[in-house]
Amino acid sequence: MSNRILIPTDDYILFIKKQLKSFPQCKVDEYIEIKFNKNQRYKSVNSKLQIQTLLHLKQNKIGFYHYHRLLQMLAKDVDFYDYFYLLKYLKKEKLNDQEVYKFLQKHIKNIKNNNLICKNGGAICCNSNIKNKTGGALCSRNKLFNEVFSIIFKRFFMPNNKKLKLSITNYLDIGCGDCKQTKILGNAIGLSDDKIYGADISHWGGYNEEKRSKVGINIIGLKEDGILPFENNSFCLISAFMVLHHVRPLEKLLSEIVRILKPNGYFFIREHDAMYAADYMLCDIEHAMYDVVQRNDMTFFNTYHGVYYDWLEWDYLLNKFGLRYVFADYNSNSIYYNLTTNRSFYGIYYKI
Repeated sequence: MSNRILIPTDDYILFIKKQLKSFPQCKVDEYIEIKFNKNQRYKSVNSKLQIQTLLHLKQNKIGFYHYHRLLQMLAKDVDFYDYFYLLKYLKKEKLNDQEVYKFLQKHIKNIKNNNLICKNGGAICCNSNIKNKTGGALCSRNKLFNEVFSIIFKRFFMPNNKKLKLSITNYLDIGCGDCKQTKILGNAIGLSDDKIYGADISHWGGYNEEKRSKVGINIIGLKEDGILPFENNSFCLISAFMVLHHVRPLEKLLSEIVRILKPNGYFFIREHDAMYAADYMLCDIEHAMYDVVQRNDMTFFNTYHGVYYDWLEWDYLLNKFGLRYVFADYNSNSIYYNLTTNRSFYGIYYKI
């Protein structure tokens, strides 16, 4: 992948050994083997060969693990309940990525109010007004995010948390989209709307300045140069949810975040945990399912930008910018706590 921040191998290995000192040595060795395996082959988005590349991985345990994740991703929002049929079809037809996405468009589930409605009322993609068989309300994805992350915010950032290095008196969310979730999270930790800030570029996807202006919090427009229009040491808490992997001047943005964050202030990220080439391609495909399959944006193959890191690499990069690890965990959309197909996680760091 191009545009990745250069991470010196020797320095990084020393870092991860320190970070993983409580892990068994065999797990540390396993990580190093995965990370520095020279047999990895990444196919770019514009090659349109990512799906076929994943479908033709070796027929072993690792290969089947990626097949499963790929098929979960491809069938997530479309009417396919037989993974084996879909797998056989894709292997037999040998379609390129664009052809696969066109095929999936014909089978996409109904969309209403940005919540995918399963024809059979399934819990994976349902409207919060639909009831399950036991009479309980089924949560939309937005509602799930809002409720789960509100609890996380309360756990770490409420004023009565004696472990806080700094009381949270204001909050900035970078890449806020429509900023509705930003308001919910800020309010969840007792902040009034005038202490909550949402920042994003003028428009992307289905988000724009007009939608943000109706939320009631402070809205800040961002340029794509990574520069943040705030004074030094301005914020107690900054978040970036699934944003950093899209940023081209990532090093510039990280330096800006550290600049405007108060000493002992917190940086909260949600990101992909992508360890190697197969993970990178799965993350690309997930974005294509939204941009190409749902929104029919065929410019995706030439304009999409995504650079991914795993959780240890994020620790390393943020550490270099003066941010120290506090806590991290994986996201799960299930009571079974199975990992999401893109292996997303959240991490909390503070500025030294």
